[in-house]
Amino acid sequence: MIQKGSVLLDQGRYKDAIKIFKDGLSQNPESPLLLYLLAFAQYHIGEQKKQALETINQALAFENQNPDYYELKALILADLKRIKEAREAVEHALSIDSASVHAHTISGYIYGREEKWAEAEACAREALSIDADDQFAANILANALRMQNKLDEGTHLASDMLAKDPDNSMSHSSAGWVYLHKKDYDKASMHFKEALRLDPNFEPARAGMLEAFKAKSWIYRLYLDYCIFMTRQSKSTRIFIILGIYFLFRTVSRNFDRIFQGRWVVLGYGISQ
Repeated sequence: MIQKGSVLLDQGRYKDAIKIFKDGLSQNPESPLLLYLLAFAQYHIGEQKKQALETINQALAFENQNPDYYELKALILADLKRIKEAREAVEHALSIDSASVHAHTISGYIYGREEKWAEAEACAREALSIDADDQFAANILANALRMQNKLDEGTHLASDMLAKDPDNSMSHSSAGWVYLHKKDYDKASMHFKEALRLDPNFEPARAGMLEAFKAKSWIYRLYLDYCIFMTRQSKSTRIFIILGIYFLFRTVSRNFDRIFQGRWVVLGYGISQ
């Protein structure tokens, strides 16, 4: 059952895999490996992330020294926006195995959820220093570079990832977002289309494809440039910019009111005369 379910996981048939693993658990309910694999399958079905967290906690009740289990728990918690707990879980994984590629990568993923891009970059580079071919770590690094406006390095990395694995939907999506930030909308669309051909349900590629399509309008391109600029700023800087725009608008609006009020008074006086 583990072998059959694992094949289904590799094929992306997560719902079918869940059935297999649940059948296995009906015969062996205390198998931490079956629970881990079940949690992994549940994680990939959006509405089952909370069930995935419950399942991985059950696995950890039977086996609490496997870093893979804590890594998956950290990933689930990060997607549930429980960042502090996610950080604790990945640190626990690293305390068990400090050379775990996945733990360093997931640590970078969590920093990305916090929009701490320099830290995310450092974690991804640490993971790649252990395994230079890890695609998840490479994609975390590509995203971190893009969000720090290191677009030339991001382009080179995206090309390198696709050379190693041309059928990786995540890599095509990462390349698409790099080209979107570089304002090369044709190349961005090409990579997003390929990502969706490989995985029609890959949400980052779907979102990117929509942005590339709307960018055909010059008005939307101005808005997109503003959004990209804002995403590269820290939260405190974004708040400062928004408040600055607000107060500038209020000041200009008041001055316009005074100017037009004055003109209306003069015009009214002239008419009454």
